[in-house]
Amino acid sequence: MQTQTTLGQTFTSHRERRASVRRAANQVPVRVETSVLSEPFEGQVLDRSEGGLRLVVGRQISVGITLRVKPAHAGNRTVWVEVNVVYCLSWGDRWILGCQFLTPPPADALALLG
Repeated sequence: MQTQTTLGQTFTSHRERRASVRRAANQVPVRVETSVLSEPFEGQVLDRSEGGLRLVVGRQISVGITLRVKPAHAGNRTVWVEVNVVYCLSWGDRWILGCQFLTPPPADALALLG
């Protein structure tokens, strides 16, 4: 059993199932867009792997929704990274999103996400 502490909260998993190693991010602020919401919103990258991201956001997002994510401080030339929401867990007044990349992002875009 593995235990991970993030933002003062502990998450325990019985088995790591991912194909690539999860890398803790520096809680990179991100801008998030989706076609089902009219306004973009802010979030933070908690960690990332070659397969996806774990985000914390201020709203519930349904599993299966596609999001576009990029660092909040990034300029217009930075590419948006598309992810699919795999899980959404309540965490106080916030939500933890497990997201899978739709296509592998370029290395420079991945590096900007933590």
